[in-house]
Amino acid sequence: MMLTKRDNDLLNGLSRYGLFSTKQIIELFFRGTDSATVLRRLRILEAESFIRRVGKLETNECLWGVTAKGGEFTGLENFKTHWSKSMLEHDHKLVSLRLMLESLGLVNLWTAEHQIRSMIYKKYSLREAKNKLIPDGLMETSIRNYSESLAIELELNLKNKDKYQKIIYGYQGKDGLHAVWYIVSSQSILNCLKNYWSKTRSSYTKLKVFFTYLDDIKDFGVEAKMFGIDSTYLIKNYFDLQVSELLGAQLTAQEVSIPYLNLNSQKSNLSSEIHTPLVGFQN
Repeated sequence: MMLTKRDNDLLNGLSRYGLFSTKQIIELFFRGTDSATVLRRLRILEAESFIRRVGKLETNECLWGVTAKGGEFTGLENFKTHWSKSMLEHDHKLVSLRLMLESLGLVNLWTAEHQIRSMIYKKYSLREAKNKLIPDGLMETSIRNYSESLAIELELNLKNKDKYQKIIYGYQGKDGLHAVWYIVSSQSILNCLKNYWSKTRSSYTKLKVFFTYLDDIKDFGVEAKMFGIDSTYLIKNYFDLQVSELLGAQLTAQEVSIPYLNLNSQKSNLSSEIHTPLVGFQN
């Protein structure tokens, strides 16, 4: 089978991002192409074992990922080949969040959860790896002209209180981390997490923590608020946005007309040493 440049881009995107919905594939790689034509191409790639259907959303829309053959074809390491059915909605929204943050000019480099997990499991034994703190993503960005790393956590449902406390203690031991940024789905989750951090955070830590509503990023883009423990910022005032035309503009993530998909061959300078063990914490 002869792969086109668009096929190659799709395989690279799936390998880096973990999964895409059919709508995302159309928007990112087949814009302006009839959906029936896109589906035919996806079925051909599926029949040739380059991609596979990993499940469906609640809307019955298909989610797609690469196979081992498709991932190996790209020459990339640490691509995602296993998906939990219970996490598909979360993973899809996480990819959507990443695309929004990239399109708004916030991301210099993104290391996805599956990439971090793969690096950790290659370096440590199975038992040790299970005790490592692994965020939903690590975002390298620019803040006041300095390159900083933020752990991104997408919280759609609340976890056990004890688990959060162990996670909070673990994050405070990360010397190279600027902040933990929680993207939440509701006010109740925001209030609960903020309360946990306020009570558990050490007075000696320099680590910052922020909370932002997922819907606010969708609706207000760089005008969305980042709620800290003591201070509140607008996204556009906290980060050095990469896309100059967005500076000072009231653009939403939905108004960015050209999707930003960073498929350049980049290696994260993130060391697995940042992921120190959390006693008693199991991912």
